[in-house]
Amino acid sequence: MANRRMFSKDVIDSDRFLDMPPTAQNFYFHLGMQADDDGFVSAPKKVKRLSSATDDDLKLLIAKEFVIPFESGIIVIADWKLNNMLRKDRYKETIHKDEKLHLIEKENGSYQYSETILNTENSQTTNGLPNGNQMAPQYSIAKDSIDQLSKEKGRTAEGSIEQSSLDQTRLEEATFSYAENAFDESERINLNDCIEFYQSEIGELGNFDVKTLERLSKEYGIDFLYESIEKTAFRDDVASPLAYVTTLLKEWRRKGFTDISDITNEQEEFNEQFEEDLPF
Repeated sequence: MANRRMFSKDVIDSDRFLDMPPTAQNFYFHLGMQADDDGFVSAPKKVKRLSSATDDDLKLLIAKEFVIPFESGIIVIADWKLNNMLRKDRYKETIHKDEKLHLIEKENGSYQYSETILNTENSQTTNGLPNGNQMAPQYSIAKDSIDQLSKEKGRTAEGSIEQSSLDQTRLEEATFSYAENAFDESERINLNDCIEFYQSEIGELGNFDVKTLERLSKEYGIDFLYESIEKTAFRDDVASPLAYVTTLLKEWRRKGFTDISDITNEQEEFNEQFEEDLPF
């Protein structure tokens, strides 16, 4: 996978992009940096945590069609090929080939989701990407919901404007429902995630240290444990990282935090107060 990623001004300078809050924009950039060479991100929930984004930011990126979600919990960046064009000798095809079979490429180069799995022999170009000549639904997330919409459209031509509005509303509901459920279910953080992240970003853990993380996860909750490890990983002045992780957990409990969003809210309040206190 390439180490450098690019972002097209046609995408990030558009009103559709700039109308989003900074947190959603920042989340998009982080997803772009973590994507593989076909634009797939296997753990968007982890990227969301690392970028301090929220569930609403994810829902917004899906609703505005900047990313396309799959039932597996994986997402793909819709405008990936507008942002990045990789040389063939540096390109490494994604491992998420089942999801890739549901994508076609539109004329402008962006991905489009298709409920129908594409014919791998006739519908793909030499680099493994769909060629965009196939017909597919404009955008489909939840199969049952979209199939139902198609049946309703075929019943009658009367009231097409009202039906179109209804279809769009249901499509948005299906999209938001997917974001709330699929990601929480399939990408839920577990103790192994915490251990792997700690060892990759901070350092190796001994057997005693692993048991300490296990104890902390039971006492404070796995989400708070993962968050404390992330906070520790961003610091380079901590002499004893595991002790610092424990200190953060105790401090958050002392403050009465019951949800990860409490940590983000506290930081936002601090930033706002800091800006108000600036002399200029």
